Amino acid sequence: SVDMPEVDSVTLAKIDSEGLTYTFNKGGKYTYSGAFSGGGTFEINDEGTTMSTVEEGTISMYTVMLTEGSLNLSSPKESMTFTANK
Repeated sequence: SVDMPEVDSVTLAKIDSEGLTYTFNKGGKYTYSGAFSGGGTFEINDEGTTMSTVEEGTISMYTVMLTEGSLNLSSPKESMTFTANK
């Protein structure tokens, strides 16, 4: 699920209908595909409570909530919840 108030409704509808799959790899790289594709690098702090991403030179910071089956990344501008594919 995604909550991005600053993103237009056409983009959100595309994400909703086509979905997005994120893959976080060991070594700090991630990719995504589906409604859009791209990727970058990520780093999680030692406590596992914050994560930074770098994509095309843009740095984003997120608060992390991780459970066995889901990952929630939130910032003042957006919130994304991912469920694990097993």
